[in-house]
Amino acid sequence: EGPQPAGATRLAQVMRPWFVIPLAGWAIIFGTHTVINAFMGLMWTAQGIGLDMIGLLFAVSAVSESIMFFVFSKIAPRFRARSIILGSAVLTVLRWVAMAMAPDLPWLFVLQSLHGLTYAAGFLACMSFITRWTSEEIAAEAQGFFVALQQAMAMASLYGFGWLMGHVGPAAWWGAAGFALVGTGAIWWSWRLPPPDGKIA
Repeated sequence: EGPQPAGATRLAQVMRPWFVIPLAGWAIIFGTHTVINAFMGLMWTAQGIGLDMIGLLFAVSAVSESIMFFVFSKIAPRFRARSIILGSAVLTVLRWVAMAMAPDLPWLFVLQSLHGLTYAAGFLACMSFITRWTSEEIAAEAQGFFVALQQAMAMASLYGFGWLMGHVGPAAWWGAAGFALVGTGAIWWSWRLPPPDGKIA
């Protein structure tokens, strides 16, 4: 039984692989982003970056995120939701690979400016995806399910990254990139699972 034109009225209608897998995949992407606030400052300090520059680097990512939240509604209609989700995931993998190479300060500013694409765009696309396939009756329930997925992956990422950081330092970003690659693979796989009514998602 597929979702109705106005959106599913029961959560069971959309609790199918084509709906769950891209959200679970992006929850992994979200999880890898949580390590930024938890560990980034410590890593940059260890790399000899001053506190004033660290503050500025965080500000750049915040501005990038804010801009995406502002312009997303103008950009999103041109793309499939899962295309945006997949794009954000791929960029996340590349961002963490670059971080693993302990780049110089100018490159860190470039990588931080990608935050709007790697985090905000993917998150908003997921919310759009949920909204499209659910009615008002279950929208909050579906969003709560998505939040639970994100929190579970955040805990896994924080624990795993903390362990890696204690053993290999900045190279822990390779672990984050690998975890993000798993999420990217799940999102890509979801493309092979169209909704049961044949609509584009």
